[in-house]
Amino acid sequence: MKNSEIKIFVNKFKIFFLCLGAVLFVYLGFLMLMKDSFLINIFGMISIMFFGYGVIKISLELLSKSPRLIINEIGIFEYSIGMILWTDINNISITHASRQKFITVHIKNPNKYMKKLNMFEKLFANLNNVFYQSPIHISSTGLDIDFNELHSIIEKKFKLHRKPNKYEETNSLP
Repeated sequence: MKNSEIKIFVNKFKIFFLCLGAVLFVYLGFLMLMKDSFLINIFGMISIMFFGYGVIKISLELLSKSPRLIINEIGIFEYSIGMILWTDINNISITHASRQKFITVHIKNPNKYMKKLNMFEKLFANLNNVFYQSPIHISSTGLDIDFNELHSIIEKKFKLHRKPNKYEETNSLP
């Protein structure tokens, strides 16, 4: 085991209810397809595609015994994007979207990480990059950890393992 490696798993109970919610929206999407309105049919198809994809991803998480996040001296391993190196991270911040909080990982080269994603994930990563200046966001929803605790761990590890820039090296106090 690596020095001070932290593994964070999904909370199967929370994930189960997220999956049920996604199944409900897929069902509602099918009901929308039965309406005569073209616009409602479009919303129904979008609902089926979006939440259907969610059902698949969430179901895979329910079956998985692997950790969702691994935080160590190399970086943050996030199951969908892979290893995010500390040396590739510029900053860590908190982003709010509706009532949801995310840990936003601001990276030096977003394309390096976005090319690892499938087409559907890439679409949302691009939207995140446009609206929140980063394609990488980590939520504690569905994880077996509190948001503030997760943020604190990531911040501490980032400060400990990142490489200081030239300004920080030359202007540090003795």
